[in-house]
This record gives sequence, structure tokens and C-alpha cells, in this order.
Amino acid sequence: MLPARPRADPWLLALATVAGVWVLVQFLVTFHVGLGWDETVYLSQYAGDVPPGVFSAPRARGLPLLVAPVTLVTTSVPAIRAYLTVLSGVGLFCAFWPWLRVRPGAVVPGAAALFASVWVAVFYGNEAMPDMFVAYGAIAAVGLFALAVRPGRQRWAAVGLAGAVACTALVRPTDALWVAVSLVVAALVVRAWRRPGLVLAVLGGVAIGWGEWVGEAYAYYGGPLARLSAAGAENETGLHFSLYQHLAALSETQILCRPACHQVSPVVSVWFFAVPVVAVVGCVVTRRTSRFAPMTLAAVVAAVFVASYIVGVGYAAPRFLLPGYGLAALPAAEAVRWLVRGAPARLRPATVGLAVVGVLAHLGVQARGLDDVLHRQAPPRAVVADVGAGLARLGTRPPCLVYGHDAPQVAFYAHCHESAVKQNWGGGHTPAGIRAARAAGQQVVVLTRQSDRPAHWLDRWRRVPLTDAGAHRWYAYLPPAPRRR
Repeated sequence: MLPARPRADPWLLALATVAGVWVLVQFLVTFHVGLGWDETVYLSQYAGDVPPGVFSAPRARGLPLLVAPVTLVTTSVPAIRAYLTVLSGVGLFCAFWPWLRVRPGAVVPGAAALFASVWVAVFYGNEAMPDMFVAYGAIAAVGLFALAVRPGRQRWAAVGLAGAVACTALVRPTDALWVAVSLVVAALVVRAWRRPGLVLAVLGGVAIGWGEWVGEAYAYYGGPLARLSAAGAENETGLHFSLYQHLAALSETQILCRPACHQVSPVVSVWFFAVPVVAVVGCVVTRRTSRFAPMTLAAVVAAVFVASYIVGVGYAAPRFLLPGYGLAALPAAEAVRWLVRGAPARLRPATVGLAVVGVLAHLGVQARGLDDVLHRQAPPRAVVADVGAGLARLGTRPPCLVYGHDAPQVAFYAHCHESAVKQNWGGGHTPAGIRAARAAGQQVVVLTRQSDRPAHWLDRWRRVPLTDAGAHRWYAYLPPAPRRR
């Protein structure tokens, strides 16, 4: 008689299905979106045929290392998007997987679906940006912590916790600190969680993840404190209150409100404030169960993380809060589950209706946000790709230097060095970087979206239109031929 096959966990399959559907959505919706500025900086660091872009103090090497398996082979945008799309599905699955051991049932796949339906997550799911991977690491870390404090002391969970914190810190060191501090405080405050091994696991993960960043700080920035100071100056860190800016960033579907955005949508604001309210409800309805502590921990870490940006950074971008949304989705899913199955029988028709209306409203707000951001971001990014192709038609070949507006993006497509300029073009003197590049025999192209010449030193340069007339008109300035002697 053959032994019975072990039954597959249906909720593990449900989580895998959510991750698979999310991958499919990205292939259908965001796969063809061109590269953004920050993406090209990260992608170029270990690219085989693109010079590395300027890597400033706040950035960390985790994301470039993560995409290196594809960029070392090719800088094809479809290949990069395909790799990151699949990787995002794996990340979503792995992030919520530990939670199935903490909270078996439909809540965890539901939480993954709620998080994956947020327009910010859909848009950034296959982007070469660190925020989604910080979210995955934070969700996994909190879940593994909650698993490690359960009776039985599952040591593998503590090892996984150290690994999740290390990966998060490797991608974005300062973000990982807020997660780590929250978990260490929880381990010290809650008597049942006071286990030195957990604290050591968290701190060890932080040390491993910060190691590369600290080493690079000594090598290039004058030490960790000097690098933190430079990063803080660049990122406007300090005591701020940027809640309005975060609401405006979501409302205007701007990927960066720097300088400030100004319009705030009442509908988006209601959704934003509903997220913590629903999360709190999810914690309350589990107060007499073993699920109360882990769900409350997820909500608290989410709140600490979101507060670190609202109070600690002077500008806003929707992607900054992705880890908060991911963690808040867990107690929020508990609230939805209670409305559908846990409410008193006499109230069940009303609570089920409330859950359906709430989820549909959430999906409607997110669909509108995704549509808006795609309309705002896809066309200009496509134009940037066309500009890169236009430079190739002009005969621009490596070694070369692209100087001017959106130089990192265009330089990535053209396989050139880059020097980005927004406003200060150097007045009447040719910038030293351009003089050095020309002396070294590099081809130099100056890019601008201005209809007039942005600087006097370009008076003798030849201007060539690169794109058709319209809102995205671009010009290339080519240097004069060297004088014959």
C-alpha cells in the first residue's frame, strides 16, 4: 500500500497564487515603462557596458548587487524589467511566507493581496529601486521575530530574522535601523519576548547589512559620521513634519515631491487615514487570541517606520512608505476577515457589506492612482529612451559624456558617462568636466529641454533637435570641431 501523499497547504498555495497574479499584472501594466533617474544610477554600478553613474552618500550597494546578475550580462530594459518582475513575485511570497506559520488561514494571502494592490507597490514592483525590497525585508523580519518568540524557540526563525534584517540594511541601511530598533525595544519591553538570542540576531543582522556601507564610508567619504552627515544634507533629514507632502504626493501621483507638491485629494486622504484605522481595528478584534501580539507588533513597526519619514525627512515620495503599507496590511486583513466571518451573526449582513464596499473602494482608489501615475511617468520616460536612440543616430559612441537634463537616464541608454545639470550651467565658462572629457578624446553631448541656450559657453556649439515638437522637446548641443594648427 502506497503511503499517502502529504497534503499541500492550501493557504501557501493561495499566497503563491497572489504572488503569481501580481507578477502577471506587472507584465501587463508596468513592464514597458522606461527607466527612471535613480534606476539608471543603481543599474549602472555593475553594468557590463555602461559606465557607473554618480553614487552619492545616501545610496547603498544592496540594490546594485541585487540587479547585477542581469546587468553584468545585458542592459536591455526588457530583460531588466522581466528579471525584476519575477524577483518581485518571489519577494512578495518570501516576505509573507513566515506569517503563515504565525497566522494560518486566509489572512496572510489576503494581506499580501491588499499590499500588492496599492498602486505604489504595482508601479515600483519591477523598478530597480530599494523601497520594495525594504518592504519585503521588513515584513519578513517582523514575521520571523513573531515566530521566534513563540513557545519552542524555533532557532531557524532567529537565523532567518538576522538574514532578513541584514538584507534590509544592505539595501537601505537607515530604513533597517527603524525596523531593528522597533524589534529590539519589543524584545526588551515585552517580558515573554526577552530573549538575548533575538536581540543578538537583530543586531547581528544590522552589523552585517551595514558593513559594506561603513567600509565604503571609510574608503570614499571620510568615515561613517561624515557620510551620514552628507547623506542627511542631501536627503533633508532632521526634524520636519511632511504629512501634507505625503498626502500631496499620493494625490498628485508624483513619484517625488521635491520641491513641494500642493494639491491634496480628499478621497486619497480618506484612504490614507483609513489604513491605520482599519489596522487598529484588526488588532482590537484579535485581542483575546494568540494573534493579538504579532498583529500589534506589525502595526507598531509600521507606525514607527511611517513616522520616521513624516517627522524625519523634509520631502515626500509615495514609495518611502511602502514598508509601512506592507506591515499594516496584516492587521488590516484581520479586520476584513472579522467583518466577513467573526462579527456577531445578527450584524453579519451589514459587516460583510461593509467589508465588500471597503475593499472595492480601496481597489478603486488604487486603480485610479495607478492610471494617473502611468500617464504621468510613461510618456516622458519613453521620450528619454528616444533621446538615447537619437544620440546613437547622431553618431555618439563610447567613450562619451552626456551633460545636462536627465543625463543619468540618457547616458544609460547611450552607454556614456553622465553629468547631470538642473539649473546651474556654469555661466560663461565651459565646465571643467567637459573640458577634461574632450581633452581625453571623449565625445561630448549637452542635452537640454530649454528652447534657448542655457549658457553662453554653448554659443559656438551646434544645436540639433532630438525629438518632435511638443511638451517633451529635447535639444542636443554638439561641440565645434577642434581648430586645425
